Amino acid sequence: MKKVYLYQPADGCIESFMDFKRVRVSLRDNGWIITRRLKDADIVFVNTCIVGRIPQRNCLKVIEKLKRKMKKEAQLVVTGCLPDYDPHSLSKYDVSFSFGARKYDNFLEYFGFKQGTEEYAGSIESEYLGVYNLFNWLSRIVKFASRLHLPLPQYLYRRAAFIEDRDTVYIRISRGCKEFCTYCATRFAIGPLLSNPADMILANFDRHLKSGQRIFALCAEDTGAYGQDVGLDFPTLLAQLLRRKEDFLINIRQHTPHWIIGNLEAYLKVFSDKRVKSITLPFQSGSDRILKLMGRRYNAQELIKTVKAIRKHAPHLMLRTHVIVGFPTETEEDFRKTLVLVKELPWDMVLAFPYTDRSRTEAAKINGKIPWAVALRRCATLSINVLWKIYLNKANIWPLVLRNPDDATGDRI
Repeated sequence: MKKVYLYQPADGCIESFMDFKRVRVSLRDNGWIITRRLKDADIVFVNTCIVGRIPQRNCLKVIEKLKRKMKKEAQLVVTGCLPDYDPHSLSKYDVSFSFGARKYDNFLEYFGFKQGTEEYAGSIESEYLGVYNLFNWLSRIVKFASRLHLPLPQYLYRRAAFIEDRDTVYIRISRGCKEFCTYCATRFAIGPLLSNPADMILANFDRHLKSGQRIFALCAEDTGAYGQDVGLDFPTLLAQLLRRKEDFLINIRQHTPHWIIGNLEAYLKVFSDKRVKSITLPFQSGSDRILKLMGRRYNAQELIKTVKAIRKHAPHLMLRTHVIVGFPTETEEDFRKTLVLVKELPWDMVLAFPYTDRSRTEAAKINGKIPWAVALRRCATLSINVLWKIYLNKANIWPLVLRNPDDATGDRI
């Protein structure tokens, strides 16, 4: 039996983590032993991320380090987005084999596996959740404090409630996307949209529901694009899932806002079900000029109207978003507009990222690059405002409540 060492970088998206889990399951199903001792491994697998310049550079450093320390006769296998996006960067590391995110069959063929998992749907072990474990700190603190029957600010329960962990069942609904965001390098690796059959998604959901799982996350590079290649749409899929009578919670990941903007009534109808727990709507910038340069298909006023409508009709639905600061030509006024949307809209979680040039992207060709120090300052400014508004609730800790971690109500103190 061959022994394999697996390395998952801290950087990366859940979709990439799911693909790596699919590989792990196939290795185990075919009799391979997973070891934590690098020197014992006959084959070393490395997952990679290219979402930014720094994550890609970190992955290459890891590959170089593993190559030095692994057995000389061991094979090095690289997967994730890097092999398809920048294969030349791997040439100096004597990689035995590499395969991209959409080339799972190549992996099966190379190792002579007769079978492998279909699209993986299930949980992800904590050791492979990477940076997502860091985001769980608030949830763990709140749950620990509540078990000690300590009174806590009521808003903390909402902030901590939607954190995903190893109890979450992740279901991939599609691959690829229909967007042409000018800053995105990932699209060169993930390719065009390919929606998974609704019957397969429903079967995976029902299988885990029957086994007692109750927390789900629908995943894709853009969940909002689901079905656009086969004459379906995301609200229809969500409505089919919500026909189940059981108690469960659904988190919706990475959903480009313009899909909701163009079909708001249908979305509000399914969002009204309290089992729809959270959604990630990356708005990226509050400046219409920057949004246009980014290739985003909406403007700030459309976003504001949509987010307010969601909060009015589905106040239980928790809203997450991502923001890019320091995009080429971004002025202080452009940044101020982004800050306004962070402050004034009812977000439950905001993640800010400084822009970095990615080769092959249209944004890399735009003149007027923002100095790195300026981008970091803007990112820090935005993050401080997020901390003050969302996680400290502007120093308003009232009301205090005693609550069981799984209770939705609680008693006021």
